[in-house]
Amino acid sequence: MRSVGILVLGGVDEWDLFTAYSFLVRASTEDPRQFELHRIGHEDWVHSKHGDKIHTARRVEACIEVDALVIPGSVDGSEGHLPPDLPGYLSQRISGNRPTYAVCSGIHVLGWSGLLRGRTVSIHGSKSGSLARFDAVYAGDGLHKDGPIISIGGAHSEPKGVVVAKTVLHDLNLKSGAGAARRLELEMPNAAIAR
Repeated sequence: MRSVGILVLGGVDEWDLFTAYSFLVRASTEDPRQFELHRIGHEDWVHSKHGDKIHTARRVEACIEVDALVIPGSVDGSEGHLPPDLPGYLSQRISGNRPTYAVCSGIHVLGWSGLLRGRTVSIHGSKSGSLARFDAVYAGDGLHKDGPIISIGGAHSEPKGVVVAKTVLHDLNLKSGAGAARRLELEMPNAAIAR
């Protein structure tokens, strides 16, 4: 069985988190044998950007265990307030060529972990100047892949979290997602449905 983790750090952006999470949780219920979904964090409870309390079920060491890791934007991630052991786990993940998906400013978590040097990544254009401190190159709006790092930024016809969730399902060759897309009144790419 495959596994997908969503990294929940302090000040997590609710929109980035819940658009990805809600799509993935719906997709996981279509066929529970396809994949498991895990909320990963440094503490049992994390406060979101606007004060909501979010429970995390797994600790940050799970970042290296899951088949795909989604990193939503967060205040702590943008400001470099990371759990001390997180950069090491993320480094192992990236060096092992394991797919890691950053939603908008979630890319800062990889930057503060020292993993963006020389890489081309996406983030919202208004935040593109922040990439210079990490020696990263701005790819522009859209979904961009540089090795195991898949990032998304800018304006889209669907929420960025949903685009990332669909991409995760497609990249892991999972058949789930068509029902979730119908329930959320979205379209799935044919490649993700036809498996």
